[in-house]
Amino acid sequence: MRRIVFTVSLAMSFSVLVMPVVASAQTACPGGATAGSRLCGPDGAPQNFQVVRYDAHGAVAYSTSSDLFYYTTGANSGGMPSVRADAMTQCLQDGNQDCNLLGTWTNSCATFATVLVDGAKQPLFTTGSNSRKSRRTAKAECERLAPGEKCRVRKTECIFFRTDLVPY
Repeated sequence: MRRIVFTVSLAMSFSVLVMPVVASAQTACPGGATAGSRLCGPDGAPQNFQVVRYDAHGAVAYSTSSDLFYYTTGANSGGMPSVRADAMTQCLQDGNQDCNLLGTWTNSCATFATVLVDGAKQPLFTTGSNSRKSRRTAKAECERLAPGEKCRVRKTECIFFRTDLVPY
């Protein structure tokens, strides 16, 4: 009797080692069913994804009469033409008639500043790979335009691309 039990248990353990085991999760369950219950079905095949990059764009407009900067940013929002139009629209909707587009930037930082040049405020727009570089460039430009005058940094705005996983 002992010999038969030992032989059967040896045969069973050997078959477990030889037979491939396929594991599949059962998480496709109807509402209220717990994963793994007999009501659940096997998961479907995994989806394939690709990485999609969305560049970020920014534009800034300035009104001399109000001494205000109007900027807009967006990622995949119609691109550069869209942010240019949005910045100008914001400026004009505030009732300004002297709106000028100062510049645009993509996936970087921008600094808006003003400095007095011959008694008149001069708006400045500079860019850099980070906020420190952008500000440093603005201050250097202020010093170049009006040596010794105070550079008033009004805003630094950084925008960078974003990525998404999109099924295909």
